[in-house]
Amino acid sequence: MVQTNYDRDQPDPIHDPRRVPVEKKITERGNKGLNEQQLINEFMSQWPTFNIASIMTAIMVPSTGYHNTTVWYGHNPTPK
Repeated sequence: MVQTNYDRDQPDPIHDPRRVPVEKKITERGNKGLNEQQLINEFMSQWPTFNIASIMTAIMVPSTGYHNTTVWYGHNPTPK
């Protein structure tokens, strides 16, 4: 599940399209063999999910108890 600053039952605002692209990318890739570091490297730190509006990213895996919060202080991402 991906959660951004906006209600899940509403479309992403045009000025901040993060949730829908990362959900699509995760669906296309599938979650088999996906680990926490791959979530950061392949999804959460890549544009458009990671953009100028990104302040922090949290990854939680209830089944393992894994939790990581990354604060993107002072980082200015650029599209790739």
